[in-house]
Amino acid sequence: MALQAKWDIGIIGGGLAGLSLAIVMAGEGLDVLVVEKEQYPRHKVCGEYVSNESLDFLKRLNFPFSNWDLPQIKKFELSFRDGNNHSCELDPGGFGISRYTLDHQLAKLAVEGGVELITGEKVTKQDSDSGGYILTTRQGRDYRCRVLIFAAGRNAGGVSPKVIKHKKANSWFGVKYHVDMEFPKDLIQINVFRDGYAGLSAVENNRLCFCYLAKSEVLKEHKGSIPEFEKAILGENPYLSSYLSNMQKISGPFTTGNFVFEYLAASSRSGLILGDSAGFIPPLTGNGMSLAFRSAAIAADLLTDHFKGKKSWKEVERSYERYGKQYLRKRIDSGIFLQNLAIHPSVYLQKSLSFGLNMFPFLLKRLSKKAVGKSF
Repeated sequence: MALQAKWDIGIIGGGLAGLSLAIVMAGEGLDVLVVEKEQYPRHKVCGEYVSNESLDFLKRLNFPFSNWDLPQIKKFELSFRDGNNHSCELDPGGFGISRYTLDHQLAKLAVEGGVELITGEKVTKQDSDSGGYILTTRQGRDYRCRVLIFAAGRNAGGVSPKVIKHKKANSWFGVKYHVDMEFPKDLIQINVFRDGYAGLSAVENNRLCFCYLAKSEVLKEHKGSIPEFEKAILGENPYLSSYLSNMQKISGPFTTGNFVFEYLAASSRSGLILGDSAGFIPPLTGNGMSLAFRSAAIAADLLTDHFKGKKSWKEVERSYERYGKQYLRKRIDSGIFLQNLAIHPSVYLQKSLSFGLNMFPFLLKRLSKKAVGKSF
Protein backbone atom coordinates (compact mmCIF):
# COMPACT_ATOMS: atom_id res chain seq x y z
CA MET A 1 0.00 0.00 0.00
CA ALA A 2 1.40 3.41 -1.03
CA LEU A 3 2.14 5.97 1.65
CA GLN A 4 -0.11 9.03 1.74
CA ALA A 5 1.39 12.21 0.28
CA LYS A 6 2.38 14.80 2.88
CA TRP A 7 2.04 17.78 0.53
CA ASP A 8 -0.75 18.65 -1.88
CA ILE A 9 1.68 20.27 -4.33
CA GLY A 10 5.40 19.65 -4.81
CA ILE A 11 7.33 22.24 -6.82
CA ILE A 12 10.81 21.55 -8.16
CA GLY A 13 12.54 24.93 -8.37
CA GLY A 14 12.28 28.11 -6.33
CA GLY A 15 12.56 30.80 -8.99
CA LEU A 16 9.94 33.36 -9.96
CA ALA A 17 7.37 30.89 -11.30
CA GLY A 18 7.81 28.27 -8.58
CA LEU A 19 7.78 30.67 -5.62
CA SER A 20 4.88 32.80 -6.85
CA LEU A 21 2.77 29.70 -7.55
CA ALA A 22 3.61 28.38 -4.09
CA ILE A 23 2.55 31.64 -2.42
CA VAL A 24 -0.84 31.67 -4.17
CA MET A 25 -1.58 28.00 -3.50
CA ALA A 26 -0.58 28.22 0.17
CA GLY A 27 -2.97 31.16 0.39
CA GLU A 28 -5.70 28.79 -0.82
CA GLY A 29 -5.06 26.60 2.21
CA LEU A 30 -3.05 23.89 0.45
CA ASP A 31 0.10 22.23 1.76
CA VAL A 32 2.89 23.26 -0.61
CA LEU A 33 6.50 22.09 -0.86
CA VAL A 34 9.23 23.86 -2.86
CA VAL A 35 12.63 22.19 -3.33
CA GLU A 36 15.34 24.59 -4.53
CA LYS A 37 18.91 23.46 -5.23
CA GLU A 38 20.49 26.82 -4.32
CA GLN A 39 20.39 29.13 -1.30
CA TYR A 40 18.88 32.62 -1.10
CA PRO A 41 19.83 35.30 -1.88
CA ARG A 42 21.52 34.41 -5.16
CA HIS A 43 22.25 36.03 -8.50
CA LYS A 44 20.63 34.78 -11.72
CA VAL A 45 21.43 35.66 -15.32
CA CYS A 46 18.49 37.86 -16.24
CA GLY A 47 17.70 41.24 -17.78
CA GLU A 48 16.01 42.18 -14.47
CA TYR A 49 13.23 44.22 -16.07
CA VAL A 50 9.61 43.48 -15.10
CA SER A 51 6.81 44.70 -17.34
CA ASN A 52 3.95 46.48 -15.60
CA GLU A 53 1.62 43.80 -16.96
CA SER A 54 2.74 41.84 -13.85
CA LEU A 55 1.90 44.53 -11.28
CA ASP A 56 -1.53 43.21 -10.31
CA PHE A 57 -0.18 39.70 -9.83
CA LEU A 58 2.70 40.91 -7.64
CA LYS A 59 0.22 42.88 -5.54
CA ARG A 60 -1.77 39.65 -5.19
CA LEU A 61 1.40 38.16 -3.68
CA ASN A 62 1.64 41.14 -1.27
CA PHE A 63 5.03 42.05 -2.67
CA PRO A 64 6.42 44.99 -0.59
CA PHE A 65 7.29 47.48 -3.35
CA SER A 66 7.77 50.28 -0.80
CA ASN A 67 10.87 48.56 0.63
CA TRP A 68 12.95 49.76 -2.32
CA ASP A 69 13.15 52.79 -4.57
CA LEU A 70 12.70 50.79 -7.76
CA PRO A 71 13.56 52.59 -11.02
CA GLN A 72 10.50 53.15 -13.21
CA ILE A 73 11.41 52.36 -16.82
CA LYS A 74 9.40 54.24 -19.45
CA LYS A 75 11.64 54.40 -22.53
CA PHE A 76 13.09 51.85 -24.93
CA GLU A 77 16.12 52.22 -27.19
CA LEU A 78 17.52 49.83 -29.80
CA SER A 79 21.02 50.17 -31.26
CA PHE A 80 22.59 48.29 -34.17
CA ARG A 81 26.17 47.30 -34.92
CA ASP A 82 26.67 50.29 -37.21
CA GLY A 83 25.88 52.72 -34.37
CA ASN A 84 22.37 53.66 -35.52
CA ASN A 85 19.90 53.80 -32.66
CA HIS A 86 16.13 54.19 -32.40
CA SER A 87 13.94 54.98 -29.40
CA CYS A 88 10.30 55.11 -28.29
CA GLU A 89 8.12 55.37 -25.20
CA LEU A 90 7.34 52.07 -23.48
CA ASP A 91 3.70 51.21 -22.99
CA PRO A 92 2.87 50.17 -20.26
CA GLY A 93 6.47 50.47 -19.06
CA GLY A 94 7.96 48.54 -16.20
CA PHE A 95 10.47 48.60 -13.37
CA GLY A 96 13.93 47.26 -12.61
CA ILE A 97 14.72 44.89 -9.76
CA SER A 98 17.56 42.39 -9.36
CA ARG A 99 16.92 38.68 -9.08
CA TYR A 100 19.11 38.79 -5.98
CA THR A 101 16.46 40.92 -4.28
CA LEU A 102 13.31 39.67 -5.99
CA ASP A 103 13.82 35.93 -5.49
CA HIS A 104 14.93 36.42 -1.89
CA GLN A 105 11.83 38.47 -1.07
CA LEU A 106 9.51 35.95 -2.75
CA ALA A 107 11.17 33.18 -0.73
CA LYS A 108 10.46 35.13 2.48
CA LEU A 109 6.82 35.65 1.46
CA ALA A 110 6.49 31.94 0.70
CA VAL A 111 7.79 30.86 4.11
CA GLU A 112 5.66 33.49 5.88
CA GLY A 113 2.65 32.13 3.99
CA GLY A 114 3.20 28.57 5.19
CA VAL A 115 5.14 27.09 2.26
CA GLU A 116 7.66 24.37 3.16
CA LEU A 117 10.81 25.67 1.42
CA ILE A 118 13.75 23.26 1.19
CA THR A 119 16.96 24.91 -0.04
CA GLY A 120 20.35 23.48 -0.93
CA GLU A 121 18.89 20.19 -2.19
CA LYS A 122 18.64 19.13 -5.83
CA VAL A 123 15.92 16.73 -6.94
CA THR A 124 17.62 13.94 -8.88
CA LYS A 125 14.75 11.47 -9.27
CA GLN A 126 10.96 11.49 -9.55
CA ASP A 127 8.84 8.37 -9.07
CA SER A 128 5.13 7.82 -8.71
CA ASP A 129 2.75 5.36 -7.12
CA SER A 130 -0.93 5.31 -6.27
CA GLY A 131 -0.28 7.81 -3.48
CA GLY A 132 1.22 10.46 -5.75
CA TYR A 133 4.80 11.46 -6.55
CA ILE A 134 8.04 10.84 -4.70
CA LEU A 135 10.84 13.39 -5.12
CA THR A 136 14.30 12.11 -4.21
CA THR A 137 17.13 14.57 -3.67
CA ARG A 138 20.87 14.14 -4.06
CA GLN A 139 21.06 13.93 -0.26
CA GLY A 140 18.86 10.80 -0.37
CA ARG A 141 15.76 12.41 1.15
CA ASP A 142 12.28 11.58 -0.17
CA TYR A 143 9.35 14.00 -0.37
CA ARG A 144 5.83 12.87 -1.27
CA CYS A 145 3.24 15.07 -2.99
CA ARG A 146 -0.08 14.66 -4.79
CA VAL A 147 0.65 17.04 -7.69
CA LEU A 148 4.05 17.76 -9.24
CA ILE A 149 5.21 21.05 -10.83
CA PHE A 150 8.46 21.58 -12.75
CA ALA A 151 9.82 25.12 -12.33
CA ALA A 152 13.58 24.64 -12.04
CA GLY A 153 14.67 26.91 -14.87
CA ARG A 154 16.21 26.47 -18.28
CA ASN A 155 17.80 23.08 -17.66
CA ALA A 156 14.99 21.53 -15.63
CA GLY A 157 13.45 18.09 -15.81
CA GLY A 158 10.10 17.21 -17.34
CA VAL A 159 11.27 17.80 -20.92
CA SER A 160 11.81 14.91 -23.34
CA PRO A 161 15.33 13.66 -24.29
CA LYS A 162 14.72 14.74 -27.92
CA VAL A 163 14.22 18.32 -26.77
CA ILE A 164 17.38 18.19 -24.65
CA LYS A 165 19.38 17.02 -27.69
CA HIS A 166 17.88 19.84 -29.77
CA LYS A 167 18.81 22.37 -27.08
CA LYS A 168 22.45 21.33 -27.10
CA ALA A 169 22.63 21.70 -30.88
CA ASN A 170 21.05 25.19 -30.92
CA SER A 171 22.10 26.61 -27.59
CA TRP A 172 22.75 30.11 -26.34
CA PHE A 173 24.68 31.37 -23.33
CA GLY A 174 24.16 34.38 -21.10
CA VAL A 175 26.35 36.67 -18.99
CA LYS A 176 25.28 39.26 -16.41
CA TYR A 177 27.06 41.96 -14.43
CA HIS A 178 25.90 44.60 -12.01
CA VAL A 179 27.73 47.79 -12.89
CA ASP A 180 28.06 51.45 -12.01
CA MET A 181 27.93 53.97 -14.85
CA GLU A 182 26.10 57.12 -15.88
CA PHE A 183 22.88 55.94 -17.53
CA PRO A 184 19.23 57.14 -17.52
CA LYS A 185 17.18 55.35 -14.86
CA ASP A 186 14.03 55.41 -16.97
CA LEU A 187 15.58 53.70 -20.02
CA ILE A 188 16.02 50.10 -21.11
CA GLN A 189 18.44 49.75 -24.00
CA ILE A 190 19.01 46.74 -26.28
CA ASN A 191 22.30 46.75 -28.20
CA VAL A 192 22.72 44.29 -31.06
CA PHE A 193 26.00 42.60 -31.93
CA ARG A 194 26.89 39.63 -34.15
CA ASP A 195 24.79 36.62 -33.12
CA GLY A 196 23.57 38.24 -29.93
CA TYR A 197 22.46 41.33 -28.03
CA ALA A 198 23.03 43.08 -24.71
CA GLY A 199 20.53 44.82 -22.44
CA LEU A 200 21.22 47.67 -20.05
CA SER A 201 18.79 49.08 -17.48
CA ALA A 202 18.66 50.27 -13.88
CA VAL A 203 17.86 48.15 -10.82
CA GLU A 204 17.64 49.00 -7.11
CA ASN A 205 20.47 50.60 -5.10
CA ASN A 206 21.64 52.81 -7.98
CA ARG A 207 23.08 49.92 -9.95
CA LEU A 208 22.69 48.87 -13.56
CA CYS A 209 22.04 45.40 -14.89
CA PHE A 210 24.24 44.66 -17.91
CA CYS A 211 23.21 41.33 -19.41
CA TYR A 212 23.98 39.84 -22.80
CA LEU A 213 22.94 36.69 -24.64
CA ALA A 214 24.70 35.11 -27.62
CA LYS A 215 24.93 31.89 -29.57
CA SER A 216 27.21 29.37 -27.90
CA GLU A 217 29.05 28.60 -31.13
CA VAL A 218 30.43 32.17 -31.23
CA LEU A 219 31.92 31.81 -27.75
CA LYS A 220 33.67 28.63 -28.92
CA GLU A 221 35.44 30.70 -31.57
CA HIS A 222 37.13 32.52 -28.67
CA LYS A 223 37.99 29.31 -26.80
CA GLY A 224 35.31 29.98 -24.19
CA SER A 225 36.99 33.17 -22.97
CA ILE A 226 34.39 35.75 -21.90
CA PRO A 227 36.87 38.70 -21.85
CA GLU A 228 38.08 37.86 -25.37
CA PHE A 229 34.51 37.43 -26.59
CA GLU A 230 33.46 40.79 -25.11
CA LYS A 231 36.41 42.61 -26.64
CA ALA A 232 36.07 41.09 -30.11
CA ILE A 233 32.30 40.70 -30.55
CA LEU A 234 30.49 43.11 -28.22
CA GLY A 235 32.96 45.82 -29.16
CA GLU A 236 31.63 45.80 -32.74
CA ASN A 237 28.69 47.89 -31.50
CA PRO A 238 30.01 51.41 -30.70
CA TYR A 239 27.60 51.79 -27.77
CA LEU A 240 28.81 48.55 -26.20
CA SER A 241 32.43 49.42 -26.90
CA SER A 242 31.97 52.67 -24.96
CA TYR A 243 30.12 50.97 -22.09
CA LEU A 244 32.77 48.27 -21.70
CA SER A 245 35.42 50.98 -21.42
CA ASN A 246 33.51 53.13 -18.92
CA MET A 247 31.48 50.80 -16.70
CA GLN A 248 32.69 49.83 -13.25
CA LYS A 249 31.82 46.19 -12.63
CA ILE A 250 30.42 45.72 -9.12
CA SER A 251 29.56 42.02 -9.33
CA GLY A 252 29.78 39.28 -11.93
CA PRO A 253 30.23 37.81 -14.39
CA PHE A 254 27.36 35.43 -13.65
CA THR A 255 26.89 32.94 -16.46
CA THR A 256 24.42 30.40 -17.80
CA GLY A 257 24.35 28.21 -20.88
CA ASN A 258 22.66 25.49 -22.90
CA PHE A 259 19.28 27.16 -23.40
CA VAL A 260 17.19 27.86 -26.48
CA PHE A 261 14.60 30.43 -27.45
CA GLU A 262 11.81 28.07 -28.25
CA TYR A 263 8.56 26.87 -26.74
CA LEU A 264 9.30 23.39 -25.37
CA ALA A 265 6.32 21.95 -23.49
CA ALA A 266 3.79 23.16 -20.93
CA SER A 267 3.18 19.76 -19.38
CA SER A 268 4.65 16.28 -19.15
CA ARG A 269 3.42 12.89 -18.01
CA SER A 270 4.34 13.89 -14.47
CA GLY A 271 3.05 17.44 -14.11
CA LEU A 272 2.86 21.03 -15.31
CA ILE A 273 5.97 22.89 -16.50
CA LEU A 274 6.31 26.59 -15.66
CA GLY A 275 8.45 29.54 -16.71
CA ASP A 276 11.85 28.97 -18.28
CA SER A 277 11.48 25.19 -17.86
CA ALA A 278 8.72 25.25 -20.48
CA GLY A 279 10.69 27.49 -22.82
CA PHE A 280 8.75 30.63 -21.87
CA ILE A 281 11.81 32.79 -22.63
CA PRO A 282 10.92 35.57 -25.09
CA PRO A 283 14.04 36.70 -26.97
CA LEU A 284 15.04 40.35 -27.44
CA THR A 285 11.90 41.69 -25.75
CA GLY A 286 13.01 41.43 -22.11
CA ASN A 287 9.78 40.00 -20.71
CA GLY A 288 10.86 36.59 -19.45
CA MET A 289 10.14 37.55 -15.83
CA SER A 290 6.57 38.53 -16.69
CA LEU A 291 6.02 35.29 -18.62
CA ALA A 292 7.23 33.33 -15.59
CA PHE A 293 4.73 35.15 -13.38
CA ARG A 294 1.97 34.73 -15.96
CA SER A 295 2.53 30.97 -16.25
CA ALA A 296 2.30 30.74 -12.44
CA ALA A 297 -0.92 32.78 -12.39
CA ILE A 298 -2.57 30.55 -15.00
CA ALA A 299 -1.42 27.38 -13.25
CA ALA A 300 -2.65 28.71 -9.89
CA ASP A 301 -6.18 29.30 -11.17
CA LEU A 302 -6.34 25.84 -12.75
CA LEU A 303 -4.91 24.09 -9.68
CA THR A 304 -7.36 25.90 -7.42
CA ASP A 305 -10.23 24.57 -9.51
CA HIS A 306 -8.69 21.09 -9.42
CA PHE A 307 -8.39 20.95 -5.64
CA LYS A 308 -11.93 22.31 -5.27
CA GLY A 309 -13.19 19.46 -7.45
CA LYS A 310 -14.17 21.70 -10.37
CA LYS A 311 -11.61 20.32 -12.84
CA SER A 312 -10.10 16.88 -13.34
CA TRP A 313 -6.33 16.62 -13.72
CA LYS A 314 -6.76 15.90 -17.44
CA GLU A 315 -8.76 19.12 -17.80
CA VAL A 316 -6.05 21.05 -15.97
CA GLU A 317 -3.36 19.68 -18.28
CA ARG A 318 -5.36 20.36 -21.44
CA SER A 319 -6.25 23.92 -20.40
CA TYR A 320 -2.69 24.80 -19.40
CA GLU A 321 -1.19 23.24 -22.54
CA ARG A 322 -3.73 25.07 -24.71
CA TYR A 323 -2.87 28.39 -23.09
CA GLY A 324 0.83 27.72 -23.54
CA LYS A 325 0.46 26.97 -27.23
CA GLN A 326 -2.12 29.60 -28.15
CA TYR A 327 -0.88 32.57 -26.14
CA LEU A 328 2.59 32.21 -24.67
CA ARG A 329 3.98 30.50 -27.75
CA LYS A 330 2.80 33.38 -29.95
CA ARG A 331 4.70 35.88 -27.83
CA ILE A 332 7.82 33.74 -27.96
CA ASP A 333 7.56 33.24 -31.74
CA SER A 334 7.13 37.00 -32.26
CA GLY A 335 10.28 37.60 -30.24
CA ILE A 336 12.19 34.97 -32.23
CA PHE A 337 11.19 36.65 -35.50
CA LEU A 338 12.38 40.07 -34.28
CA GLN A 339 15.56 38.57 -32.86
CA ASN A 340 16.47 36.84 -36.12
CA LEU A 341 16.05 40.11 -38.00
CA ALA A 342 18.04 42.15 -35.49
CA ILE A 343 21.08 39.86 -35.16
CA HIS A 344 21.25 38.76 -38.80
CA PRO A 345 24.88 39.02 -40.01
CA SER A 346 23.88 40.78 -43.25
CA VAL A 347 25.08 44.41 -43.18
CA TYR A 348 22.53 45.21 -45.88
CA LEU A 349 19.67 43.89 -43.73
CA GLN A 350 20.92 45.86 -40.71
CA LYS A 351 21.01 49.08 -42.72
CA SER A 352 17.59 48.34 -44.20
CA LEU A 353 16.13 47.86 -40.72
CA SER A 354 17.65 51.13 -39.52
CA PHE A 355 16.37 52.94 -42.60
CA GLY A 356 12.88 51.54 -42.09
CA LEU A 357 12.79 52.58 -38.43
CA ASN A 358 14.03 56.06 -39.37
CA MET A 359 11.36 56.43 -42.05
CA PHE A 360 8.57 54.98 -39.91
CA PRO A 361 9.46 55.65 -36.23
CA PHE A 362 6.05 54.39 -35.05
CA LEU A 363 7.12 50.84 -36.01
CA LEU A 364 9.44 50.48 -33.01
CA LYS A 365 6.66 51.28 -30.57
CA ARG A 366 4.34 48.89 -32.36
CA LEU A 367 6.97 46.15 -32.22
CA SER A 368 7.66 46.79 -28.53
CA LYS A 369 3.94 46.47 -27.74
CA LYS A 370 3.93 43.01 -29.32
CA ALA A 371 6.20 41.90 -26.49
CA VAL A 372 3.68 42.88 -23.81
CA GLY A 373 0.47 41.17 -22.74
CA LYS A 374 -2.58 42.37 -20.86
CA SER A 375 -2.46 42.86 -17.11
CA PHE A 376 -3.14 39.68 -15.13
